[in-house]
Amino acid sequence: WGVDDSSANGFYDFVPGDGETGKAPCFQHQQRPDTWLFLAKDQRWWIGNCSAKNGREERGMMYSSPVNPGTHPSEAIGWHVRYTKVWSECRTAKVRKSAGTKRACEKWADASKKARDIQLWGKEFYFGEYNVQDTVDGLPAYQYATDKDIWLFVAMDGCWWLSDTECKDARRARGFLKSDSIEPGTLPQDVETWRDLKFNSWEASSTVRVLLHAAVTAEWQIAWRLAEKAEVIEIQNVNGPKYNGLYDLLEPTNGKDKPPTFQHQINQELFMYVATDGRWWVSTADCMSKRDPNGRMHSDMIKPGMLPVSQGLCWHIFNRAAKEWERQYNIEIFS
Repeated sequence: WGVDDSSANGFYDFVPGDGETGKAPCFQHQQRPDTWLFLAKDQRWWIGNCSAKNGREERGMMYSSPVNPGTHPSEAIGWHVRYTKVWSECRTAKVRKSAGTKRACEKWADASKKARDIQLWGKEFYFGEYNVQDTVDGLPAYQYATDKDIWLFVAMDGCWWLSDTECKDARRARGFLKSDSIEPGTLPQDVETWRDLKFNSWEASSTVRVLLHAAVTAEWQIAWRLAEKAEVIEIQNVNGPKYNGLYDLLEPTNGKDKPPTFQHQINQELFMYVATDGRWWVSTADCMSKRDPNGRMHSDMIKPGMLPVSQGLCWHIFNRAAKEWERQYNIEIFS
């Protein structure tokens, strides 16, 4: 503890049997499993990665003064921390015993009992249902129902990652979406911030949400109550396809736990619905019946409960002449 802006801070679990009999014990970081506290060949306690620990190498992010045999890390002094390329003594750094604290494996065992299928919203190409199908080193992993090669899992950096089977099996910190570093036992639906890769930087996403089915249902039930207050919405200022006009709210066929559907009052072959890509679309009756993301007008990715009239929702029109999607800033949808 007490190291500014360092991933060394936190709880470390004693790992029985990791060291040889008669050798110094090793301790594994609860949040970042690739971070270890170990005694190196120079007789100093070091905090470094698994590779350094396995070789008892004198490298890492933090080390103590040389210690006598049998010295527990909490008794070591003279801790030094590396800032960029410079080593400096950190007088505020403290290592102490933490009796009574649950081990990471115990926290994850408790969490695994509570793990349920989830839904991911707001992430292009990966919207939809994820099923609890596997465990990786005792941690739950979720498989994408649409593509069995896509998983949500906890990598060795202590973050939830969305990636492929190869990365999941190796717990490799690489993929298409990630959380911040989490406390052991934190399930995806309890993550506060998800990060998307934009311009080579992991930026906090304002749209991505991971929810249990019950939470998604609750959001759409609220949306239904709002939609039923007006029952009719109007689209204006669409440049291109003839989508302007009034749309009626249709009666639900399978309850009000799914997004509502709207039908054009004049051109009754035209519908507004949420497709399987997690966007609102305006398209034909055939596309609507299949929830097919196909047509000439769609919204940005939405969150559960987000109606077409939601403020700030952006819309896109397919320009047939230019053969490309164009964002239209003047489209208005209101009730």
